[in-house]
Amino acid sequence: MISFARENVTVTEPGWRDDRGTPVADYDNPESVREVRRCSVQPGASDLELAGRSSVGIRWTVYAPKGTEVSALAAVTYRGVRYLLESPAEVWASPTGSISHRVFRLVDFEG
Repeated sequence: MISFARENVTVTEPGWRDDRGTPVADYDNPESVREVRRCSVQPGASDLELAGRSSVGIRWTVYAPKGTEVSALAAVTYRGVRYLLESPAEVWASPTGSISHRVFRLVDFEG
């Protein structure tokens, strides 16, 4: 990973609980929690329209080391705030292999 990737995030893979016969992700009783070191985290924001009301999606883009495993349902904590993934993590492969990494976008809705 590149030298300015100096931030850490915590990845929480949820446990599961039964809600009247439906499995629901349970982040308070996780299956696993692990720290991912040497990430680059870049800010961003966007306006979203949700169910007829405006909301702001506060987004962070995390560039993590290439072997980082993050499920689509993982929660990621950055600077003490828990976020969800906007979409599944992507692999960014460099043609030379020198800066290959995983990319995932974090979103927190406030309304």
